[in-house]
Amino acid sequence: MSKLNFYLIRHGKTQMANALNGSTDVLVDDDIQDEMAACIQAGPVKQIVSSPLRRCFDVADRLNPEQFEIRVEANWRELDFGRYDGIPYDELGDAWAELEAFWADPLAHPLPESEPLDQGYYRAVAAWKHLVEQAQQDTIVITHGGMIRFVLAHLLNVDWKDPKWYSVLNITNQSVTHVQLLRYEGKEFFSVQGVGIPLTTTTFD
Repeated sequence: MSKLNFYLIRHGKTQMANALNGSTDVLVDDDIQDEMAACIQAGPVKQIVSSPLRRCFDVADRLNPEQFEIRVEANWRELDFGRYDGIPYDELGDAWAELEAFWADPLAHPLPESEPLDQGYYRAVAAWKHLVEQAQQDTIVITHGGMIRFVLAHLLNVDWKDPKWYSVLNITNQSVTHVQLLRYEGKEFFSVQGVGIPLTTTTFD
């Protein structure tokens, strides 16, 4: 029997005003990025996969490259929210009606020019399956709240189309979602060990 741990870390709180930050490459305060990197640096996990967006990759880039194996994988990026991506909520004006319809049922009411919810879900599942297939050791993934929710929906067999999954399940910034994989006699058994655990309290064991 073999055991692998996967730690899905959501990036730190961004510097911009509150907005739907998907593909927009917003930044996180340097002090937060340094703190997150220090927590990872002190732990035993040396395999890192990161979203290419800077709010994630800036953490990986602070790690000692002689100690860590770091890969950037585009499929771990956040959803693209199209025309309203990165625009502060208080600047959306008449677009609020479209935004509220999206929040009420994101699959039925996609935002203009956005990545459809189902496309994002299947992209996240593909990224997860690729990660599991390739992993030979415990791995940290620095990614986004939407991607973590998609992976959890897949693992827990939750209806990812249900809008409550995105509004009720809180994946906070700088948090860790821990998934463990046991392989035994050719079979795989996944268990979710923790969701939204503060990074500063995580021991990666």
